[in-house]
Amino acid sequence: IQLRGRDWAGLKATISRMPSHLQQENEWQYWLSRSMEAEGQLVDSLGLLEQLSGKSSYYGFLAADKLHRDYHIEQENAASNEIDEEAFLEANPHLLRARELYFLDRLVDAKREWFQALRHLDQDGIKQAATLASRWKWHDSAIRTVAKTPHRSDYSLRFPMPYKQQVLEYAQARELDPSLIYGVMRRESLFDPLARSSVGALGLMQLMPSTARLVARSLGMKRPRNSDILHVENNIRFGTHYLKTVMNRFDNNVALAAAAYNAGPRNVQRWLPRDSSMSADLWVETVPFGETRNYVQAVLAYSTVFDKSLGKNTLMSSRMGDIRTEY
Repeated sequence: IQLRGRDWAGLKATISRMPSHLQQENEWQYWLSRSMEAEGQLVDSLGLLEQLSGKSSYYGFLAADKLHRDYHIEQENAASNEIDEEAFLEANPHLLRARELYFLDRLVDAKREWFQALRHLDQDGIKQAATLASRWKWHDSAIRTVAKTPHRSDYSLRFPMPYKQQVLEYAQARELDPSLIYGVMRRESLFDPLARSSVGALGLMQLMPSTARLVARSLGMKRPRNSDILHVENNIRFGTHYLKTVMNRFDNNVALAAAAYNAGPRNVQRWLPRDSSMSADLWVETVPFGETRNYVQAVLAYSTVFDKSLGKNTLMSSRMGDIRTEY
């Protein structure tokens, strides 16, 4: 309520009453800084931004942009590349079975064996397992596995770029940013081409069958079956077409388009400010659906990480123009 009403003094007071561990979270450090800025406490505000700007996260990137600093995205390998795969797998029968099942496309059984194996590994073993999964192009398991460690700077493990030919092809054809496509894909499925959500979304870009069929019809294609939607080429084709649709709908504002991809354009239309424009960071923070709020922040931050891998220097804030009252 205080954020929505831009009650900066009230927000500062609320943050001051939080337990100390909550006050130190990136989110509240950022908004404390914004409150101080609004009240003219520029030195204190800049001090908080300085601390945040070294973090490779949504709030860290926002802080870096405000200070005109480079992002801190430096690759560190979670595990040595000199892994004796056969010896490692022989010592871990669950992992050995997981590998064989994975290459036989028995993914449900493979994942069961894989996560059973992780229960018996120490931190070094878990890092090695993540590296092997990535080497096999089993990216969703690699990402989930490295997440079980405190290691967050192995971007090659956490942010791989599979299906690069298709992504770049459709990015060019749709005039979309490939980093954004990868950001959506990473958030939606962890690059699992067979991902199925509890509500029925399918594939890399987690398309609802109804959405995929509308897109297919607009492209002059026959009505796709679910198995067709799961096909990598089709999924990227349909997903990028829909992403371009919501980008056009919201004047290429990535924050709004990402929210629409997750929650639907009608919800985003309802969430627009009523009386005057609003800064995008404030709008994102006040999105009423927690899942969508987290989704937008993730897609923006992930796109920034993929920029680094693609040799681009795009500011995250450039994807977050002020939110108008009408689109």
